[in-house]
Amino acid sequence: MKMMMAAASLAAMVAAQAAFECGPTGTLVAGQQNCEGVWWNGFGNAYVDTAATCGFPTQGARFLHVEANGPVVLNQGGPFPRPLAGIEAEVRIPIPTGATYIGFCWEFINAEGLGNIYLDGGEIAICDSAGNVLVALAYADTTSPLATCMGTQFNAPSILPEGANTVATPIPPMPQGAYLSIVVTNGNDNFAPSSLLVDDLRFVAGPACTFGLSIGSPWPGALSVDVVGGTPGNRCLSFFTLTSGNFPNGWFLGIDIPFPELILELQTPVPPFAMTLDAFGAASFLVPSGIPPNLPVYAVSLDMDPLVFLPVNTSLPVVHVTQ
Repeated sequence: MKMMMAAASLAAMVAAQAAFECGPTGTLVAGQQNCEGVWWNGFGNAYVDTAATCGFPTQGARFLHVEANGPVVLNQGGPFPRPLAGIEAEVRIPIPTGATYIGFCWEFINAEGLGNIYLDGGEIAICDSAGNVLVALAYADTTSPLATCMGTQFNAPSILPEGANTVATPIPPMPQGAYLSIVVTNGNDNFAPSSLLVDDLRFVAGPACTFGLSIGSPWPGALSVDVVGGTPGNRCLSFFTLTSGNFPNGWFLGIDIPFPELILELQTPVPPFAMTLDAFGAASFLVPSGIPPNLPVYAVSLDMDPLVFLPVNTSLPVVHVTQ
């Protein structure tokens, strides 16, 4: 199983349900959802980027780059004026049903320089189907303190702190049609557009109070691995096999993984075999392509105390047939 995953993607990454890895690079198709449900309104520019920029991509080989459009008058320091005027560059990503947690990396690239004469700004928020903000998650504008890292566009500076900003927070139950709104606009003019960068977008759906492992095929050829309910900061070790054996009563925590395969995976300190649990005890992994269909994958995960390297939680064994 380890060899199959490695061959499928040597650049496999810790990722989210929208990892910006499955579709082509370049500009999104305006008004159409891509293979990860990412939608762009056609204003400004929104594209899947690969050019290394201020710590991006944070995972994998690609990230989302949204360039501003306007002009729109902003409130210095936020919040972003909503409902939207309709000419801002906006990307929307649906919130999965039952999501209880969201995490992502983001950065604002300031193409105007520090000040409020041309007040560009961007916001990332969860909105209801009518466009009303339910949860404001991130905001920056051209008055935000600048970092030293320069973006690829206009050689413009990013904002503090250095490197990618991060958001990791629980979210309340969301109504049907709720979506993540990534919006960035030019203020007072429509030149030198500032940008928002987004990567490693992760949703965790369902209760996260019990340590658990789930495997899925978000699209044909892909394989996702999600762990929730662990101990923040601990290491998570996961083991995978194609051998059915006596599942769910196999010799190793319910799976019948051959012993040499177990040792090989134990000695492979990269995702999905070894991951660090985030501030909410979660971790995710995605192989975006190359997984053959109709393979039964049997797996189990351990929540490991990094000091004594002993398990403090064990997931139930799971099985998933690839698509």
